[in-house]
Amino acid sequence: MQAKGLIKVFLVLLILVSLLQIFYLFPTRKAEKDAVSYAEQFVDSNPDLDRYDAYKQARIDYLDSISSEDILSIPLLGSFTYEDLKSRQLALGLDLKGGMSSVLQVDLKELLIRLSRNSKDPAFRTALDNAEKAQLNSQSDFVSLFAQEYAKIPERKSLASIFMRDASMKDVINIQSGDGEVARILRQKASETVNLTFNRLKQRIDKLGVTQPNVSLDGERDLILVEMPGIENFERARNFLQASAALEFWDTYRNTDPGVGNAFSQADQRLKNLEQGNDALEEAPIEFDTIWSPEIDSIGNLTGDSTFQVIEKTPDLLANQGPLLRLFQLNTGAGELAWGPTVMGFTDKNKRKAVMELLNKDEVKSLFPINSKFMWSRKPYSDFETGEESDKYMLYLIKTPNDADS
Repeated sequence: MQAKGLIKVFLVLLILVSLLQIFYLFPTRKAEKDAVSYAEQFVDSNPDLDRYDAYKQARIDYLDSISSEDILSIPLLGSFTYEDLKSRQLALGLDLKGGMSSVLQVDLKELLIRLSRNSKDPAFRTALDNAEKAQLNSQSDFVSLFAQEYAKIPERKSLASIFMRDASMKDVINIQSGDGEVARILRQKASETVNLTFNRLKQRIDKLGVTQPNVSLDGERDLILVEMPGIENFERARNFLQASAALEFWDTYRNTDPGVGNAFSQADQRLKNLEQGNDALEEAPIEFDTIWSPEIDSIGNLTGDSTFQVIEKTPDLLANQGPLLRLFQLNTGAGELAWGPTVMGFTDKNKRKAVMELLNKDEVKSLFPINSKFMWSRKPYSDFETGEESDKYMLYLIKTPNDADS
C-alpha cells in the first residue's frame, strides 16, 4: 500500500511538472509564430535582400525586441516576459532541437611566450613546438607537456632564467627556483587564464541570445565544451566565439558639454517632424525667460536701479516627446536614474537597437560631434544600495581617436 501511495505522489508531481511546462510553452510558441509572420512579411517587402539571411535576421530581431516585454500576466502570480518563460522551459538539447556543438582550446603556447617576454631561446622554442605536437595525442595539459619536453633537451637553461623577466613572475620565482617549481607556477597561471577565458566565453554566449546553452570546462586538458541548442547562424556564432577580446580605453563626452545635452532634444524634434511628414526639419524653438529684479527704497518705492534680464530658457527635454524620447530616457541628473554626466541616458535591452537606428539617421548624426560614437554599457546598471541588477542599459558618447584631444 505504501508503494502504491508513493507511486501516486510521483505521478501527481510528474503531471504538475508537465502542466507547468505546457504553461511555459504556449505563450512562447505564440511569440515565435508572430516572429515567423513578421520575418515572412519583412522578406516579402524587401525582395532585394538575400531571402534566407534576411528571414533569419528578421526573426531574431523580432524575438530580441520582445524579450523583456510581458507576454503573459496571471493575477496573484505576476507577469512573465518571453525571456522569463523561455528560461524556465526544459532544455531540449542538441538531439531534440539541433544547434551547434564546439570544443575550444585556450592557446597556452602563446601564454608561455608572453610570460617569457617573447624569449627566443632555442631550447624553449623547441619544447613549445614539441609540446604542441604531443598534445594532439595526449590527455595531459599543455604546461605539463611543455615541462616534460623541456626536460628532454640536454643543453638548456633553467626555466627560472627564462620566465623571471616577466613582472608577474619575478615576484613568485627567483634565479634559484627549480624547474619543477617554475612549472607548477606556470600551471597555476595557465589555470587562471583558462578560467578567465571560460567566464568570458559564457558572457559572450549570453550576448548571442542562445536559450539554455551548456558551457563546461575540462580543466585537465584546458578544453571548453560549448553546446548551443537552437542556434541558426552557425558562421556568426563561430566568429563570435573565436573573436579575440581587446581591452580599449575611450575618452567620453559629458551631457554637460556644449551642445551635447540639447542635441538629444533637437534630434527628437527632427525625428518628430519626419514622423509627421515635415521634411523641413524645423528646429525646436528657443524660448526665453524674463527676470524682473525690482529695487525698492526704504519707504517701498521703486528706484531707477530696477532691471529686466532676458535669459535663454532651459528646454524641457521630456515635454512633447518624439520617437527618440519615447524609447530613450535621458540622464537629467535627477530622480531614480541619476548618474554621472558621462551617461547620456538609459533604455531597455530590447529597445537598444531601435534607439541606435534613430541616432544613426543622417538627419540626427549631424547634431552630434563629427568624431564621436555611441556605445552601450556591457551590462545593465545595478542599484547603488541593493546591488540588484536592473533591465536598463546605459548609453555613452565616446570620442573616437581623431577627436581624443578635444
